[in-house]
Amino acid sequence: MRIAILFLLVISFATQGFSQSVTVYDLTCEYLDRPLGIDTEHPRFRWRVKLNGSDARIASWQVMIGKDSAALADGKSVNWGTRPSNEPLQAAIYEGAALDPLTRYYWRVHIVDETGKSCLSPITWFETGYMQRANWRGHWISDAKQHSRKTCSLFPKNILPFQAC
Repeated sequence: MRIAILFLLVISFATQGFSQSVTVYDLTCEYLDRPLGIDTEHPRFRWRVKLNGSDARIASWQVMIGKDSAALADGKSVNWGTRPSNEPLQAAIYEGAALDPLTRYYWRVHIVDETGKSCLSPITWFETGYMQRANWRGHWISDAKQHSRKTCSLFPKNILPFQAC
């Protein structure tokens, strides 16, 4: 039993040096996690970074956005991406081509620390809304009868008002 515990302790200390030094988490778009119906032309992206090591710092970050999650995971078909930036602020504003209405976009962040170790965030998404007033189309809901007729289609007969005796 003591040998098993000692073995586990040795393994855990040995693998600590191989752990990832950068972790990206809490990705938000317009301050929401995976929002539906974003109607702004320039959505804002934010994320948090956990650095293992007291003196570790971010050397650069880059946001990548695409319509296909599998292609984005492979690093292909990126519709828009920021240039690598070394700004300390962990936020970006979309500045690419106009977003399509009613479309799901996938995005992720690529972080590189000072030692050259890089980390890709998990892929997350946001979905655009109608975006412009011209995209809103609709019709009045009705039973296709005359609008002047005030009967309710749920009742089989017309209901007469109460008459006193």
